Amino acid sequence: MRQSRFGHFTSTMGAVAAASALLVAGAGSAGAAVTVSPHKLPAETTQVVKFAVPQGCDGSATTKIAIDFPADVTTVVPTRNVFWEIETTHSKLDEPIVDQQGNQQTERVSRVVYEAIRPLPYDQRDTLEVLIATPATKSGKVLYFPVIQTCKQGHVNWTDIPQGDERSAELKHPAPSVVVGAAAAGRAAGSAATGNHQRGDKSFADDFEADLDEVTAQVKEGSAKVKDQAAAAAGAASRAAKDLSDEVSDTYSDVKSDLADELDEYVADEDRDHDRDGRDDDRYDDRDDDRDRDVHRYQDRDSRDDRDEHRYTDEHVDPITAQARSVDHGGAGVWIPVLLAIIALGAVVLLSRRRR
Repeated sequence: MRQSRFGHFTSTMGAVAAASALLVAGAGSAGAAVTVSPHKLPAETTQVVKFAVPQGCDGSATTKIAIDFPADVTTVVPTRNVFWEIETTHSKLDEPIVDQQGNQQTERVSRVVYEAIRPLPYDQRDTLEVLIATPATKSGKVLYFPVIQTCKQGHVNWTDIPQGDERSAELKHPAPSVVVGAAAAGRAAGSAATGNHQRGDKSFADDFEADLDEVTAQVKEGSAKVKDQAAAAAGAASRAAKDLSDEVSDTYSDVKSDLADELDEYVADEDRDHDRDGRDDDRYDDRDDDRDRDVHRYQDRDSRDDRDEHRYTDEHVDPITAQARSVDHGGAGVWIPVLLAIIALGAVVLLSRRRR
């Protein structure tokens, strides 16, 4: 099925509106009831309508949305949605019809069920898009789309349809609805079979222009808020980076100071150890010098003792020995020299011990 250029443009702008709604911070839900937009459509045209699910059921997340379509809406094509699994229910037409492509049609989609892949949180909203073909009818006819919203706990039936002079706003659970306007001027009776889609009447175009202006304003507001949020995030990131840089700098300074203190302390310990080793070496050298002087002094005393012994021998022992030899005549007094020599030697030994 081909969609009119007007319908395609409206669908595109609707997507832009949905994107802008996501950009507006703190937008919140549009209301408690499930609604459909746009609220006014021309007859005998194709149009993407959006069912808005603003919130869950009394604090419970939404798990399923079932939408019923009136019998005179014979073309229903749901748009794929990555957050929902989609199932359609078909009903047989009372009489076959010819669709806008010229094909014979014997059944229609009477219900579309969206099963949430992950439950839609109570405080979040979503929109579900469906392409429909409006019937050929008089201007001002209202089409109602009863919706059953199922949640993890409980459900809400948005199925109330005004009776008599009632208004939808007065109902507790009103069914979403759209008003069908007049078909485009000059539309031939067989235009549905040829697929030549016309623009709606002037009032519908005026409504579209108003919706377009509203969407444009939302986009601008959303863009401004996104820029403000981006600037705030950039400022926060810059401040965090500066705080981190200051912290790193302070930590580096502290570590550098601690290392310098430890190095100074290490050098001072080394100097003290060196001085102590130097003093010990000097003390050991002085002690060695004292020992060397004592050795030289002992050696000098021994040398003097030796000289004294030789001098005593020369002065006392040798003359006595010579005298004793001269008295000896042929060996008769042989013991006399020996005795004198022993006496002299004893005297030398006694003298030596006394000097020591």
